[in-house]
Amino acid sequence: MKLKSLALALALCAGAPAMAATCTSSFSLGTLGPSSGSFFGNDFNSAQSFNDCYTFTLSQAPTSATTTTIEWDWSSRLNIDLTSVTLSGGNLVSYINNLWSESWTFTGLTAGDYMLEVSGNVTDTHSGYGGVGYIGMLTTSGVVTPVPEPQTLAMLALGLGAVVWGGRRKSS
Repeated sequence: MKLKSLALALALCAGAPAMAATCTSSFSLGTLGPSSGSFFGNDFNSAQSFNDCYTFTLSQAPTSATTTTIEWDWSSRLNIDLTSVTLSGGNLVSYINNLWSESWTFTGLTAGDYMLEVSGNVTDTHSGYGGVGYIGMLTTSGVVTPVPEPQTLAMLALGLGAVVWGGRRKSS
């Protein structure tokens, strides 16, 4: 019986979607609401590959989350190249991986815990000094459910009362 359970556990692990490499740096963006934002970024002073992980929690279900990043390079010695941005967690059955552009939009997100992974490479060109890096902003946007004002509810009740009164008067 234990052998069957072990075999099932191994099969489930093998069938799970492949996630990105281990995080080289981890950061927390905190809790984000349906219409909020948070800055993120990192800087580097040596050649390396990186996979920065940013964890955050969505308190309510926004319709989408948008990430915008900008690379900065104050060095004539180093070059930076962001290769991908990956979003996992929450209601996602697998993960969403977008190749480098300057902006990514992830839609259909629900409340829950998520991880945004930013991967790339810093290369050394062997001349000059300085650092390189990237900065970005994660913004969430959601549909705000309108709540009727008291005046609107009063007018609705008055109109409904007039219809009922008119119907009763006509039937007598």
